[in-house]
Amino acid sequence: MDSSLDPMDSSIDPVLSSLAPGLPEAPAVPEEPRGLTNPPLPTRSHLKPTAAKKSKSKITKVVNQEAKEKLADDVDKFLLDQEKKIVALATLHGVKREAVDKLINHKVNYTHSRAPNLANALVHHKTVEVNAGRAERDKYSLTEIRDMVRDDPKLQSLSTAEQDQMKEQLAEARVQKKTGTRVSVRSASQDVRHTFNHVNTAMHELSERTGTYCLMFMTRGHIEDSAQPGWYGSRDSFDFLADILHLNPWDIVIQFEQWACARSKAGKNLDTLPHVRADCTKLLLTGLRWAAQSRNVHMAYDDYDTNVVERYGCKLVGWTLKEFKSPSDIGAVVALRELRDALKSGTCKWVRLTKHEKAAHNLMLKERKTAGQVPEKKKRKERSDKGKTRPHTRKGASGSRDEETGEPPAKKSRGKGKGKGADTPSAVAAKSAAAASNKLPKSKAYVDSNSDTDETSGGESD
Repeated sequence: MDSSLDPMDSSIDPVLSSLAPGLPEAPAVPEEPRGLTNPPLPTRSHLKPTAAKKSKSKITKVVNQEAKEKLADDVDKFLLDQEKKIVALATLHGVKREAVDKLINHKVNYTHSRAPNLANALVHHKTVEVNAGRAERDKYSLTEIRDMVRDDPKLQSLSTAEQDQMKEQLAEARVQKKTGTRVSVRSASQDVRHTFNHVNTAMHELSERTGTYCLMFMTRGHIEDSAQPGWYGSRDSFDFLADILHLNPWDIVIQFEQWACARSKAGKNLDTLPHVRADCTKLLLTGLRWAAQSRNVHMAYDDYDTNVVERYGCKLVGWTLKEFKSPSDIGAVVALRELRDALKSGTCKWVRLTKHEKAAHNLMLKERKTAGQVPEKKKRKERSDKGKTRPHTRKGASGSRDEETGEPPAKKSRGKGKGKGADTPSAVAAKSAAAASNKLPKSKAYVDSNSDTDETSGGESD
């Protein structure tokens, strides 16, 4: 059973109100955009259309509707002819109609976003050029901009470098549109609500299709944000929290929100050299353990090819610095930030070598060792008393092994003395009392009576 929490549900406000006492329902926009560093998204102004524009839109709507109906009629005729041809092909080749239809109407469920092409790059370049600084109602439409691009001789004779530059500008604009910072708290809250519901639906459908389990938690990243935290769990995922972690979703999301708000408040102190260096070290070790599928691995920077690549069969790709060395030996915080960002984004990551790659690496390493290019491993310094008889191995010394059995001496009792295991006077008295109570007289049935005196005395007494 799927369980989720709406990030905009007002029923959770009383529970989370203790995390930020006095927080208003609709806080004002802070001076800084909630600690986010991405450039803000441009705002859109909604202007009322003029009477001329309304009349033009009405005429355009009628024309478009007539063209749409005409296109629908032509499509129906085409589909009718296509159906007849599909049935004829199926009868000719002796297969079912669905088999031919599957070959003709092939559809891919998973699509990828297209890379920026030259036509879109030219339109984007011209849009920025002619619409910059214009009011909303005075901006040129897409059709007008395309006509400008077609009539501009400079844009028709661009070099390859200029075309690539315009494509990069379009790609940057697309990234900014997807990751730009929301300029107001209300717009950020609505974005959170829409995206969370979309991801919730996508993960539910994925769980139903593939049977996978998913746990997802979401919370605001700044104390000024109004978005409510939420979570989602597919199937019986929440049983994992109760059975293994002994926690419920409420405990996790409350602690998650407290941690996120406290971290954003101290965000300026988390980007210093010690923190960035620690992040890089942690990310490198965690990635190596994940790639090697073992927690009993250790990172080595001095003899990396031998102690890491050859030993664990994993290699680090995408290193951002010219020289491979430990983050502790890097003193430039800018270089460490670049390395940290690459490790987080996946540009710099650990990959597991195949059998052929590992064999090629071992062969290359062997050749380098033969040529003397790989430094030899430093040998441990010998003991100063090597070859001498030590006190605990001398014959007859305390602690030496028995000559016949070879066994070590028995451990001394710790019941006496003044050491850590010595008994206190009260403990000794208690043991003596217990020993005295155990010494009971023997029963008459077990008393020996071999002498005649015992038998006589026993008889007289009877």
